[in-house]
Amino acid sequence: GVWFTTEMRAGEENARLLAELTAAQGQLAAMHRETGATAERERLARELHDTIAQNLTSLVMLAQRGQNRGTDGAGMRDDLELIEQVARDALTEARALVAATATVPVDGGLASALTRLVATFERETRIEIETCLDEVGALPRELEVVLLRCAQEALANVRKHSGASRARLALGREAGAITLTVGDDGIGIGADDAASAHSGFGLEGMRQRLALVGGTLRVASLAGGGTELVATIRANER
Repeated sequence: GVWFTTEMRAGEENARLLAELTAAQGQLAAMHRETGATAERERLARELHDTIAQNLTSLVMLAQRGQNRGTDGAGMRDDLELIEQVARDALTEARALVAATATVPVDGGLASALTRLVATFERETRIEIETCLDEVGALPRELEVVLLRCAQEALANVRKHSGASRARLALGREAGAITLTVGDDGIGIGADDAASAHSGFGLEGMRQRLALVGGTLRVASLAGGGTELVATIRANER
């Protein structure tokens, strides 16, 4: 009698709780899927901004420079070679995005990729970059991609916003922290722009990329003029 009725009610309650738990798990899984889809869309948006959009900007600038060459045949040939290279890079990046594969060529290591990035930047802009690439050891590819993307965005800012004539790029490791520093001798950046997610400098995208791997970004104007950007990742915690 009483025992059987109690057991029946307990069984029904357990069944109800199990059904609620199953439903909650389903809702949580759906939320995770939606969050993952949103994160992926944001990642692709950042990839498009960091790669194809910047390559197209370079093509426009090179084409404009070519129009101003006049009778400078040698200079025009140099520009055409650069246009071809940048266009090929843009095509490679587009194919990589479509194929959902890695979009940054870091096969030779981060230092090698940064060296190539700096060489291309100097050729395109005539802005001299002082580089100091210390040995940082083997890094997970994920960290290399994030740091290289930060370098690309930082140099794009030097080109588009700083009015600089010289810049510097340094990579180092100390006490387990990997630091990427990009500085210039340009006009500097205001505190509001450095903190804003909508400043047009791509800083929020860099912060988001770094946050995904436990990193941080510091941006400031230098006392003697110019801007310094420091990306830091605690590699020893990974």
